[in-house]
Amino acid sequence: MTLLLLIIATLLSIISPINARRDIDDTISFTGSLVISPGNPPEYRPYTNIHVTLNAGEYNALSNSTGGFTFYNVKPGVYNMEVLDTLHHFPQIRMKYNATADEPVTCNLYPYAGAPQREEVR
Repeated sequence: MTLLLLIIATLLSIISPINARRDIDDTISFTGSLVISPGNPPEYRPYTNIHVTLNAGEYNALSNSTGGFTFYNVKPGVYNMEVLDTLHHFPQIRMKYNATADEPVTCNLYPYAGAPQREEVR
């Protein structure tokens, strides 16, 4: 089962889209992409070799030449996704995943650490 979660932000840099695929053992694989907000210069591209993490290193991914990244075998739970880069600002994303097949993965966007929730995507 594939879920498409589109995360829209008006920040300098955004993360979009995120695909979630449930595996047989109730783990999930998240695939996303680091992209430029509309109106920003193209020299900010591509986001290559940027570290993306869930829960400060519990799961790690590295962006490829097009900015894409994947987390594999993520267990049910609540995760904070952060992009660790010194040149660009990315929002924090809080993801909640339950093993129940009929409940979608939810994502909450926070523009910065400690900020109020900006939006929720299912």
